Amino acid sequence: MVNPRRWIERAFRRRNPEVDLSDEALLGILLTAPGEAGEGTEVARRILALCEGDIARIPELDVEEVMMLPGVGPGRAARVVALGVLMEKVRRRQHLPRYVVDFRERPGQGEGNADS
Repeated sequence: MVNPRRWIERAFRRRNPEVDLSDEALLGILLTAPGEAGEGTEVARRILALCEGDIARIPELDVEEVMMLPGVGPGRAARVVALGVLMEKVRRRQHLPRYVVDFRERPGQGEGNADS
C-alpha cells in the first residue's frame, strides 16, 4: 500500500529522484485511502483508460461511469468527480481575463461633478 506521508516527504524534499510523478501514480495516491481494499494505482489505470490516457478528460466523466469500474466504490468515485470539478475550476480561472482598472480622480471630479 502507498504511504502518502512518505511519498509527500520524498516528493517535496527531492531526496528520492525516482519518485513517480506520472498521472497514474498521482491519481493512485488520491484514490488510496486508509480502510479501502487494494491500492489506487490499479483503479487509476482503469480511470485513465476511460479517459483514453488523457487526465485532462477527467472532468468529462460522470459518477455512474466511474462507479461501474471494478474496485471503485462511492468514496473513490466521489474523489474522482471532485478532482474533475477542481480541474474545471482551475481551467476556468486560467481563462478569465484579469483587468486592472485604475481610476485616478482629482477631488471634485466624478459623476455629476464634471469640469466646465
